[in-house]
Parts: sequence; structure tokens; C-alpha cells
Amino acid sequence: MGSRDQGRLWDQLGDGLTDFDRWLKTHDGHYELRRWIFTGRSGSLVGVVIRHENPDPPQQLIMRVGAGGPDEVRRLRNSWRLSPTPYRDAHLAQLEGEPIDLRHRLLVFQQIAGGDLTTNRALADDIESDEFAETCTGITRSIVADWNPDFPHRPEPKTAGAYLRDLLGDRLEVGSELMESAARAGIDPDTEWILSSRGKRQLPNPLRLALDDDLAGPRQAMIVLGRAHGDLNVNNVLLPADPAAYRLVDLGEFDTAAPLARDPMHLLLSIAAKWIATVDWSLVGHDLAQAIVPIRNHQPPRGVGRFAKVSREMHGALQRWAASSGIGDIWAEQSLLSLIAAALRFAGRKVPGTDHEAARRWFFYLAAVATSEFLDLWLDEGEAPANVVPIRPGLITTPPVRAVPDNDATTFLRALRDEVTMHKPDPDTELSMVSSTSMLRAILGQIPAARPPLTGEIVTMAEDLRRELTAATRTGATYADREHALKVHGWLRELLATPL
Repeated sequence: MGSRDQGRLWDQLGDGLTDFDRWLKTHDGHYELRRWIFTGRSGSLVGVVIRHENPDPPQQLIMRVGAGGPDEVRRLRNSWRLSPTPYRDAHLAQLEGEPIDLRHRLLVFQQIAGGDLTTNRALADDIESDEFAETCTGITRSIVADWNPDFPHRPEPKTAGAYLRDLLGDRLEVGSELMESAARAGIDPDTEWILSSRGKRQLPNPLRLALDDDLAGPRQAMIVLGRAHGDLNVNNVLLPADPAAYRLVDLGEFDTAAPLARDPMHLLLSIAAKWIATVDWSLVGHDLAQAIVPIRNHQPPRGVGRFAKVSREMHGALQRWAASSGIGDIWAEQSLLSLIAAALRFAGRKVPGTDHEAARRWFFYLAAVATSEFLDLWLDEGEAPANVVPIRPGLITTPPVRAVPDNDATTFLRALRDEVTMHKPDPDTELSMVSSTSMLRAILGQIPAARPPLTGEIVTMAEDLRRELTAATRTGATYADREHALKVHGWLRELLATPL
């Protein structure tokens, strides 16, 4: 009959301890519980035990009491069974024996990753290392490429909204932490546009993208599938002396047909969550968002150099991997959508070491920046859906939103002129209303399909705008990206070509 030590650490099992003691009566061996450890947000109890069963030598094991029931145990087992042998031997740990039922929670024993707890540290512990960017880049590329040398699952077509709903699940339901956090920030899921933290830039609402399939149109993204961890973060990647021999733990959400871009984007934001707890991120929040979102034609952000390097190298390595198979454009879309989903997940949780509400709002801002870039990329491929056009005020803070007139071309051009000529570079965002392609489409969509008569005032304003935008593209002014300024310029040229 088996036995265990009588220390108080076992009390963490609660009523399940009775079931464990009953199981011991049917097995041999003695179990010493050394300590409890924390590996992530899974809700599982994870401890370190020493098992001795004569005549075998003592063996140290991880004891995990999961919160996910039989499905979690199945995924843990499959993470070993269904992974390529070279990858699992190098980076995973195998289960020992069969699960034990503890009052509807299942206890499993698992081998120690790498065989020695003292030689492993969490990835989070290396965040200030000079080699951190290189370490993260190698790990993310290996998780995507080495874990998936074969692709038994073909890419799956999904609308942008359907993909986000898959990744966010019940977080999009009324009453969830995410939706409650959005409500406290004054964000209505039905609103197409929201304001940034200083009220200077309007951004598309990521919740609307997730909940309304019409926002991004009927076109479908091709989602690349494969083996993935399911909750990859800086606490469940363990590093030995050589980071290339990293180990993954806490694999209770493993899947063989998961979206491959999900894990790297969640890992990137778990790094950001650690980083913002150590800096005055209220001063660098915009630059940090720009560093995380792979924005085309954008200057590298200032003030977040170390993190910008991590993000840039992770994105670059993954994009090169995808491009090697000719799916670079497919990966870019899936990566941005996965980034939106990850940011919304963090917007619905408490980030340790931060002002929780402020951090949640920043992650929501990050999701909105990623949504803007996604729509820029997505809508460049086809016509913008009609219902992207209305602008209704949703607020991350409380500044008022000035709506663009529906059918008054003169007033519209005056508003557009004000945006270009009067809103000088924003010290926070360095972007104006017209610097987002998705916002530009919405603004221009307000002009009636039938061209209005060109009054003298319209001609004067349009010519003034052309001169301003021409100067902007020549001098490199920061308030409008050159590509976007040229789009406005082209529309004005078309307008002025209309006969009087």
C-alpha cells in the first residue's frame, strides 16, 4: 500500500485529498510533496513531488491537478503522443501513469522537463537579458516550424469575424470580463469607431470586427493550422543554459489543428504585459503599440527600443518562414487577427504589477490599432463594405467625436481640410485622421455617389488641400503617411477633373 508525507501542503487538494489517499491504498510507493509552483493562468494546481517505489530509484515528478477535466488530460497526453519524436524529446515532457480522479478534477504526474528543476528558468526571468530578442525569435520560429514539419490539415477559410469568435469564445458574451471592461471604458460593441486615449485619432472598434461579419466583408482568410500549445506565455516556456533546448509546460490546451499564428502573438503580448509593469508605459504606450503591430510604411517607434527589437525580430522570423512557402500574405492577415484576439484577451484580465483598468484600456487600444492595420491590409484587396462608413462615437476616454456630414460636400471638405491643415503632428500619435486607410475609406464614403456641383468654395478648398498634401509628401511631414496622403491627393485630383 502506498503512503505520503503528512505535511500541510497536501491540504491544497481540499476534499480531493480523501480520493488521493484512497488511490494510494491500491498502489505502492511513497510520495513527498515538496512545494507548489505557478506556471500560468490555467487554474491548475501544479506541485513538485518525489516518488519512491522500491526497488526503483527516487524520481522527482510534476504533479498537476487540472481544472479542465478529461479533455485537459487528453490534450496533455496527445501533446506527447502526436508530436514529432525529435521535437517532443527535445522540448516536451511525458505523462507518468494514468490520471487520478479527485472529486471531478484529474490529477496526473508528469516527468520534469529537462530532468532538473535547478537548471531551468522561466522565459519571464530573461526579459531584461541582452539576448532576449534572439531567444524569443528562436523559440517562436521553432514552435511554428519544428513542431510542424508536416501539415496534415489544410488551411481553413474563415471570415475575420468568425476567426476572432473562435479565438475569443465566451469572452465576447455579455457579462464577461472583457465586455465588462469595455463597458467601463464607455465602449459599445455596436460602435464602428472609438477614440484613442487622447481623443485625437479615431480607430475601428475591434469588438465590432469580431461580432459583425459585415464589417470586413464576406472575403475569407485562409487560416494555417498545426500543432500548438494553446496558452503560450512567458511563464510556461522554460529555459536551460542553452535556450535552444527550451521546454514547454502546461500543455492542457494543446491541439493538433490550431491556428499557428495564435501562440506567437499571445507570447508577444505576455512579454508586453511583463514589460509595462516595469516602465512608465503611460509615456510610451503609443510607441509600444506601434512596436507590436507590424504597420506598413511606418518609422520605428522611439522610447521602446529593446521591446521594438523583440517584436520586430519575432514578426520578421515568422514572416520569412511563411514567405518560404509562398504564404506570406496569408500569414500577415492571420497574424494581425491573432494579435487582435490576444490583445482583447489581455484587455479582459488583470495584468500583475499595473493599474489594472489602465492596462486593460491600453490593451484595448492595442487591439484597435491592430484592427486598423488589418482593415488597411484587408480592404486594400477589395471594395470596402458599405457599413464601414458610419462613424458613431465610442470612447476609450471621454472626448467628443465630431461626426462627418452625410451629404454636404462643402461641409465635408471643410472638415477634411481642417484635419489636414489644422491638426498639426500629434505629439502622442503623430498621426491624423487621414493617416489610416480604413478611416480614409470611411471619410471618402461620406461623399454622395453622384458628384455634387463644384462651387467656387469647393474648388478653392480642394486646390488648397492638394497643395498641402503635395507639400506633405515632399517634406516628409509626420501628420500623414505619404502613401495615404497620395490617396487623398488622387481623390481630390479626380474631384477637380469633374466638369463644372
